[in-house]
Amino acid sequence: MKPMLRILMKKSFHPVCVFLFGCLVFGSCSGCAEKTAPQTPIANETPSAETPPPTTPPQTPTTPMPEAPPPRAIDQNAVVFQVDKFDNLIPWAPPVTLPNVEKRISEKIKKIREASPLRNRVPQGNPAEKQRLIDELNEKVDQAILAEIEAVAYARLYVGHQGTREIIDKARVENPNDFDTLITWTYIHGAGLDNGVPERNAEHITVLRQLYEMSPNHPYVLFRLAIALYPTAPEEALGYALRAEAREPRYIALGIPGLCYAQMGDYKKAIAVYEHARLTGTEKQRRVSENNLERVKNWQVRETGFVKIFRERQLPILVP
Repeated sequence: MKPMLRILMKKSFHPVCVFLFGCLVFGSCSGCAEKTAPQTPIANETPSAETPPPTTPPQTPTTPMPEAPPPRAIDQNAVVFQVDKFDNLIPWAPPVTLPNVEKRISEKIKKIREASPLRNRVPQGNPAEKQRLIDELNEKVDQAILAEIEAVAYARLYVGHQGTREIIDKARVENPNDFDTLITWTYIHGAGLDNGVPERNAEHITVLRQLYEMSPNHPYVLFRLAIALYPTAPEEALGYALRAEAREPRYIALGIPGLCYAQMGDYKKAIAVYEHARLTGTEKQRRVSENNLERVKNWQVRETGFVKIFRERQLPILVP
């Protein structure tokens, strides 16, 4: 390269051009190199021993956030009901147990029944002994099931089984603030709400209001509150009944707002409710709506003495 540079110097090239040519051949000058943009380091490149590790700025100590309490209510927008043999909406999905659990329970019950003296029949004429053996058998069956599944699941699987109320009562004492336990207790003991007697409803209303605080938009809670309160507080019950129907249209067939309007003496609105209710629902529900409709129509023409007395004493004049 140097002979070529001397040849170029002998020619009449301008010195600046010669200098630029030299830069191109031998590399950039130090001044140009300083202006070259630094290269981006490769990601995850291990720093050399000479390079000091990056220092992180000191962080301000923060107060740890308290743990959130567990949810007390189920998802109000995902309430799943099942329908029992009486066309009642049960406020939970059908209980599901593992097949091996059901098999173990069946085997245990089979062994208990085979070992019971009832299998060989108790001689007639001794009903007290027979009842004792029946109670003993039922208790053993209950204990065999409870050894496999929890109390709430047991109560939901065996709603009408002897001993279910005692089991769910005990579960409520052990878990007084558990939503699933309380709503199951309400359903198991729900028959006491249908008669509308305030003295019998007191405990149910207490539990229902507790459930309402946990889940104020649950359709079943609203529905049961309406039935429990309509004899003594029909205006409040009406609000619950309308909200229950808005969230679960299958309640429309029961005509619960009609109970409230009739209890308030507004028979015209009660008639409108039952006229609509009898067009929906099952055959049994239609018969109830038609019977209530006929009564309300008669009371609209002439309110009998007992109806006035019942309303004054806050006793139910209609039943669901």
